[in-house]
Amino acid sequence: MTNILVEIIEHKRAEVEARKAQTPLEGLMEQVQSTPPCRDFHAALRRQPGAPLKLLAEIKAASPSAGSINNNFNAADTARLFEDCGAAAVSVLTDLKYFSGTADHLKEAKAAISLPVLRKDFTIDEYQLYEGRVLGADAVLLMAQVLPPDEYRALYDKAYELGLHVLAEGHTEEQIEFLASLGAQTIGINNRDFKTMTVDLDATLSRRRLIPAGRVVVSQSGIFTRDDVLRLESVEVDAVQVGTSIMKSGDMKQQITDLIG
Repeated sequence: MTNILVEIIEHKRAEVEARKAQTPLEGLMEQVQSTPPCRDFHAALRRQPGAPLKLLAEIKAASPSAGSINNNFNAADTARLFEDCGAAAVSVLTDLKYFSGTADHLKEAKAAISLPVLRKDFTIDEYQLYEGRVLGADAVLLMAQVLPPDEYRALYDKAYELGLHVLAEGHTEEQIEFLASLGAQTIGINNRDFKTMTVDLDATLSRRRLIPAGRVVVSQSGIFTRDDVLRLESVEVDAVQVGTSIMKSGDMKQQITDLIG
C-alpha cells in the first residue's frame, strides 16, 4: 500500500475504536433487528444484453488525489438528480477526514430515493458492517487492496449474513482472481494503482477476462468521457462507478448525459 493508504487505514482503525467506545457493538446489533431489508444492489447493476452500461453515481466531496471536488451540495437533492438522470444505484462516501463524507450524507441520500445505496468507506471491522446497516446502506465496499484474504472472507461472509450486498473491489490480477474464487457476485476493478496512484482504464480492459460469466462487473476510477464508457462497454462491463467527473462538473445532469448517452 502507498503511504497515503497506510495512513488512511491506520486512522480508520483508531476512528472505529473511538466509535465503538461511544456506541458499543451490542447497541448496533440490537438496532439491526428492526432495519428493513436491503435493496438489491447486485440486480440493479446487472446489465442486460444489448442494453446501455449502468451508472453507479457517487456523492463525493473530496479525495486525497483530487483535493476538494464539490463542497456545495445537498446529499438528498444530489441523489434525486442521479435517480432522475437514470443512475442504477448511488454510492456515498462516508469517510470524513480524507473524503469530506459523512454518515448524514448516506442517510439523507437513502431517504430521498428508491435506488440501492452503497456505503463507500474503508471497511476493516465488522463493527462498520453493523453501522452501515443501521445507517441504511444496502451495500458496502470491501477492498482486497487493504485486507488480508482471511479477514476479507470473514467480512464478506458477515456482510451477507447481515443482509448487505458487497461491492468486492480489487486492482491487481491476483486480487481479481481472489475475488472471483471467493464467489463474489459484484466485482469492482479499480483502475487506480495504489502503489503509484496512477489511473489507467487498461486495468479493467485487461482484467475483465478474469471474472467468470454471470458476475456483475463494475469499472471504478478514471472515467471522465463518453469514449471511456464506450471502451468499457466493449469488454462487457456491467457498470461504471463515477464520482469526480460528475460532482466536479458545473452541470451534473449534462455530465451524466454526456457519459451514458
